[in-house]
Amino acid sequence: MTRPATREGGELSPSFLPGQVLRMATTGGAATTRYGSHIGTLAVGKAADLVLIDWDKPAYPYLDPEMPVLDAVLQRAKSEGVALVMVAGETSMPT
Repeated sequence: MTRPATREGGELSPSFLPGQVLRMATTGGAATTRYGSHIGTLAVGKAADLVLIDWDKPAYPYLDPEMPVLDAVLQRAKSEGVALVMVAGETSMPT
């Protein structure tokens, strides 16, 4: 099941699907900078900033087993669930 990932006026809007939101935040965002060929995707030789999420946080108190992982992360993850941040391969925020 595909669920919308944005809200307008308090109601769900089908404007963007979760995969589209992820692409906008990664390859799309990278393409708007002069570093586009060095960022935006996970590949050998590219710079990578990563966020590790404690899965128990967005899954609490209940997560439908049918909900796709990307949907759950985009719709339910919050800053309290961030377990680790890496910038250019270096840990910048351990918890």
